Amino acid sequence: MKILQISQKNLSPPFDGGKIAMRAMADGLRKAGHVVDQWVLDTPRQPIQTNENTAHPDTLFTGKLDTRLNVFDALKNFFFSNASYNIERFYNKVIANEIAQIIRQNNYDIVQAESIFALALIAPVLEELPMPVVLRAHNAEYVIWERMAQSASNPIVSLYLTRMSKRLQNDELSLMSRVNGLVAISDTDLNLFKSLEYKGKSVVAGIPALRILAPDADYPTDIHQLFHLGSMDWLPNLEGIVWFLDTVWPRIVAMYPDVKLSLSGKSMPRTISQRASQNLLIEQADHAADFMLSRGMMIVPLRSGGGIRAKIIEGLGLGRIILTSSIGVEGIPATDREHLFICDTPDAYLDTLEFIRHNPAVVSQISKNARIFARENYGIEQITKPVIDLYNELTQA
Repeated sequence: MKILQISQKNLSPPFDGGKIAMRAMADGLRKAGHVVDQWVLDTPRQPIQTNENTAHPDTLFTGKLDTRLNVFDALKNFFFSNASYNIERFYNKVIANEIAQIIRQNNYDIVQAESIFALALIAPVLEELPMPVVLRAHNAEYVIWERMAQSASNPIVSLYLTRMSKRLQNDELSLMSRVNGLVAISDTDLNLFKSLEYKGKSVVAGIPALRILAPDADYPTDIHQLFHLGSMDWLPNLEGIVWFLDTVWPRIVAMYPDVKLSLSGKSMPRTISQRASQNLLIEQADHAADFMLSRGMMIVPLRSGGGIRAKIIEGLGLGRIILTSSIGVEGIPATDREHLFICDTPDAYLDTLEFIRHNPAVVSQISKNARIFARENYGIEQITKPVIDLYNELTQA
């Protein structure tokens, strides 16, 4: 098959979960013998450098669009529209026609939109395309905003986020109803979409672990260092780290003065960088896997969000000891204290760190369990097969 993968953001460098997921899917389809071209949006926030190849596509196409938040446009949208401003920023007829022309010229068998925002890019021409269009939903986007609204302390902010989540839900489901197939990232997400009356063809295909270390090798864990790796322009990441630094980190340092925390990720805000100290390090990760392997135990303190966290899948494959929330592990069938540690409160983090310090043999076993779990559940062939089966069904219909 010849497939066009459409992304609403540059796929390089691969340090956030969405980029990892998109690159991994492209790699899996190519390894199965299919041609994967990519159309990638070039934006001011995530520009494409002229010397970079986003994910070694067979052919790379790009288009430019400024999708940055504009306060005037956001206010106009809020008061004079019922549409989602999140999706509206990606709706552009010129871009849609450019992509449609590329699609027609190259005779693709499948068009794969990576996220609802990528689908919005071709929404104006969706019904005109001669081949099946599939949405790969990395999460239920409206759920992220719904959860942020629930956790917001300011009632005005909560009201705004609630209204935005409702609009996003309506537009997300409207766009989803127009595609020929859906690839959900987890059973949890697919069940949610079906409960909202999505009735089209669908499969579940998670995020493959790009690198899985051998389960029988010994990979020691530095229990005196924690790290977080993730883009800070994704609001759930920022919200989670701010919560961790405000409510958990001071108690950890008071109890364990030797512990260090390394934070790395794109768009690190000054309000966090200014907190740097002997114990709190702000670092640049040149290679995600190498950074994860050299910085001890991973924290993923999400308070909101949806879908599957690619970084957790990557961490499991690398045998990292992971401390995350119930939301962080959502959609991943991992077991607390068998494959990772679930921590939803400050006390849970402190109790877990105490347990880790006094049970090195258990910690070593959890690292091995994580690698076995990743190999059995998130190998690239396993993840890609249901997608290929769906594409074969759609193209033979």
